[in-house]
Amino acid sequence: MKRLELLGKRLLRGTLRLAIHNKRREPGEIDPDQIRKILVVRQDNRIGNLVLQIPFIKGLRLAFPHAHITALLGATFANLYSGIPEIDDRIIYHHRELARHPWKWLPFVLQLGKGDWDLAFECGHPQVVSLNNASLTCLSKAPFRVGFDRGDAGVFLNVLCCVPGRLHYAKAMAELIAPWRSDPAELEMSLPLPDSHRDAHRRVWERAGLEDDARVVLIWAGGRHDKRWESGFWIRTAQTITSAFSDHLTPVIGMGPGEVRLVAEFAAPPNVRTAIFDGPVEELWAFLDHCHAVISGDTGPMHLAVGLGVPTFTMFQVDNVWEYGHDDGNWHRAMLVRDADPIPAVVDFLKTLPEGTCPRSTISY
Repeated sequence: MKRLELLGKRLLRGTLRLAIHNKRREPGEIDPDQIRKILVVRQDNRIGNLVLQIPFIKGLRLAFPHAHITALLGATFANLYSGIPEIDDRIIYHHRELARHPWKWLPFVLQLGKGDWDLAFECGHPQVVSLNNASLTCLSKAPFRVGFDRGDAGVFLNVLCCVPGRLHYAKAMAELIAPWRSDPAELEMSLPLPDSHRDAHRRVWERAGLEDDARVVLIWAGGRHDKRWESGFWIRTAQTITSAFSDHLTPVIGMGPGEVRLVAEFAAPPNVRTAIFDGPVEELWAFLDHCHAVISGDTGPMHLAVGLGVPTFTMFQVDNVWEYGHDDGNWHRAMLVRDADPIPAVVDFLKTLPEGTCPRSTISY
C-alpha cells in the first residue's frame, strides 16, 4: 500500500508539472482589504504541527481582519481547531479513506476548486515541500497561492516567501504573513480547551485510578523515531518523582495508540500508573488541561500542553531545541540531553512549581 502511494505521488507530481503553468505573483499585489476568502492548507495528522501553527493563524486574522478563513485539516486531530476564534470554517481531509478509495479524491478536489478562494496558504514545513499540501493548495484555484520557496514549490504556488533562517518553527511559520503584518509583535501560541470538552478526560482519568483532586505529572512515553526514549528511562523518572513528591504529586506515564505495545514494559514496576489515550483527541486535550505538569520528549502532547499553558519540561535527544523547544526560563523548560542524567533536572523543575494550582503561562513567537 505504501509503495502504491509513493508511486501515485510521483505520477501526480509529474502530471502537475506538465499541466500547471504558474505566473509568479508578488506579495505587494495582494490587498488585504480586497481578500474575502482565505484557505489554509495543513492536512497532515500531527498534533505538534497544528499547535505550532497557532501564531500564524493569529497573525493571519490580524493581517486580514475581514476575510473568511477556512482551514483544511487532517481528520484525526481536526477538532483541535474547533474552538479557535480566528478560524471561521474547517474542511476535513480524510487521508486514509482517500488513499484506500482514490476515486473519491477527484470529487473532493473538484469541490475544493469551487470554493471561490481569493488567497490560499500552503503551510507545510519551511524546509520541505509536502506534495499533498502543495497540490491541494494549487487545486484550490486561488489566484494567489502562498508558501515557502523550497524544492519544487514553484510548480504549485505563485507567491513564494524566502525560507527563514535559524528560527523557532512557530516563528518561522508566522513569516508567511510578514508582508501583510503592520505590527511585528510576537503572537501567542495558545490553544485553550473549549468548555464543551472540559470533562472529556474523565474516562482515561478514572481508568488510571486517579482521584478527582490528584495533581498529576504526565510523563509522555511516546515519540517518533529518534525522539523516543527507552521505556526504562520513563519508569525511573516516574519512580523518582514518586519518591521525591509522594505527598502531593502523582506521576502517570501516558501513551498513545502507537505505544500500546509498550504497556507490558510499564506494567511490571510497582507504583507506576499508566494512561492509554486511544480515544478522540479531546480526551488527551482535557487530560493535559487537568495536569499539574508534563514531562516529555519532543512530542505532540508536549506542544499541546504548552498551548494550554500547563508547565512543561522537555528533553531532546536531537540537537533541534532551537527549532521545537519551548523555554521561557520559568514554567516551560527545554534541554538537550547528552551524557548527563536529566532526571535530577526534572526534579528541580518540579520543585519550582507551587504545590497548589499552577498558574497557566503560554509562550509567544
